Amino acid sequence: MTATEIACLCIGAAGILTALLSLPFFCRGRALSKKCSARTTGTVQRYRIGGGNRNAISPVVAYLVDGKPYTAYRHYKGIVTSRKSGASGAGNRLFVSERDVLHIHTAGTFCNYGELAAALWPIGSTMPVVYNPRNPKQGFVEKPVSLGGTVGVTLLCTGVGLAVFAGAMFLLFQ
Repeated sequence: MTATEIACLCIGAAGILTALLSLPFFCRGRALSKKCSARTTGTVQRYRIGGGNRNAISPVVAYLVDGKPYTAYRHYKGIVTSRKSGASGAGNRLFVSERDVLHIHTAGTFCNYGELAAALWPIGSTMPVVYNPRNPKQGFVEKPVSLGGTVGVTLLCTGVGLAVFAGAMFLLFQ
């Protein structure tokens, strides 16, 4: 075997291995949805601003299961922010798209995220909560969201891309 063939074989094997590593991430997302089968209604208590993304805004919802209080906050599959400088604050808005992405549009330099959140999720308003009946602490506002699907797709695409690249290089250099 030549060095090129060995390199293509190694890259192809790494691609297949990477694609196979995506499977547990897909399974975890499905398992989470199955576990969180109970539903209740919670009340918006406050807002969580920041977290993993400094622009994230989430309602923190309190809910009861068998008389015990729990809290959960809204998770999103992504966050998109846009800002128009020089405009008045009247163009500020916040919404969640049907793809479960939080969109934050601000006008001007300063934006009060608390006001935006209060307009979408007023304090005291109710929101649905899904939770794991065996572990009520594992709750999600509106629906379970797992990054496992996103990570799984990334690993799968990377693995397939590496395998295709290795195959193309093998055919090209033969």
